[in-house]
Amino acid sequence: MKSFGKAIILCVMLALAGCLCFGCSSSPDSSRYSEESSETRPAEYYEGYWVCSGLSMDGGTLSFNDLTPEDKKIFPYLSMNLDNGQSAVLMMIASDEEGFEPLTAGEWEPTSDGIRIGDAHFVLEGENLVLETEDRAFYFERIVNGSQLDVGTMQFEGISFDAPIELVYSHDAISPDSSRYNFAVSGRPYGPSLEMVATPTEAQDITEMSDFYAGYEDCFTSYEGMNFFVMVDESGQGSEVDFVANGKWYKIFFSSFDEDPIDYTDYAQTFYATIKVDGGEGVGDADGAEPADAIPAGAIPWQEASQHIGESATIYGTVAGAQYASDSNGQPTFINLGAAYPDPSRVTLVIWGENREAFPEAPEVMYAGATVCVTGLVYEYDGAYYVEVTSPSQIQVL
Repeated sequence: MKSFGKAIILCVMLALAGCLCFGCSSSPDSSRYSEESSETRPAEYYEGYWVCSGLSMDGGTLSFNDLTPEDKKIFPYLSMNLDNGQSAVLMMIASDEEGFEPLTAGEWEPTSDGIRIGDAHFVLEGENLVLETEDRAFYFERIVNGSQLDVGTMQFEGISFDAPIELVYSHDAISPDSSRYNFAVSGRPYGPSLEMVATPTEAQDITEMSDFYAGYEDCFTSYEGMNFFVMVDESGQGSEVDFVANGKWYKIFFSSFDEDPIDYTDYAQTFYATIKVDGGEGVGDADGAEPADAIPAGAIPWQEASQHIGESATIYGTVAGAQYASDSNGQPTFINLGAAYPDPSRVTLVIWGENREAFPEAPEVMYAGATVCVTGLVYEYDGAYYVEVTSPSQIQVL
């Protein structure tokens, strides 16, 4: 990414503020835009939200997603709302603790090639509105109802994950110093928010906190060797994700509103899969995968067990749940890898009662929350995948 010093960035802010609030000292060069190169759009096309997605200057284009946290503190992140009453509000995430500041407000009107707010002329170029000043251009991206904003990388307490870029920006620009708790909020009306908490814990895995999550066991899921508690709200646009890593218990709350034109349903339900941990024991590495040097050669991840039915295979995964069914026929012990019961994608290790004495302690306790490799014949029963274990020598704790 091209590096911009603070002085240059402040000049960018002042140039934009001057253009919008006080009128440009010279008209934007619209010679490169023609009515032939920009399709005329009805006024309704411009209504709603637009966000500033990038800046062009000195022959190069800078994406706001590529800014360093230091630059985000002083670089304007802009969101524009053009309502159907032709009232325009341009919001800026400011560099102070207040966070959001109206940069300009007033009526807007469509032109033959874009829109005008006061003396500022936004020209439609493809799907972007472009605002030119004397030496730079700002690109605004239209938010389409039902769409999802671009995501960026959120950093918090030794983890990272994908988040809507407006939340990444506000978090890095306003609250760069996290201490077990942090918050990020959009400046848009009905925009989303993130609440993040990290507290020390002696637990090695989120599934060990069974008492805390009593009654919600079906909310546990696994991905790339890590276990998560994922609860999605009734609207589908908000969720809570809990997990354990690096000796910390992480809780992430994502909230959005039905009134928001952006559909966050997919994000709310799946963003846990983007979580990456920077180091730590008993969890995935920075790429979310199992520690490569601990996996025996030829071993396969638990997700691939379905491809080896009827074969002897070595399978690795994290124990997502275990149960000793002492009252059932044969008194089996079930140890689920990768996903908890009744998820059909799980791989279940079966230890029959006659073989329990071969283990130095109760298997459901011995392997709870561990990442293990198991070697045995893979078979399918009732839509799930199983490996029968008769000896602890078949199981290796990674």
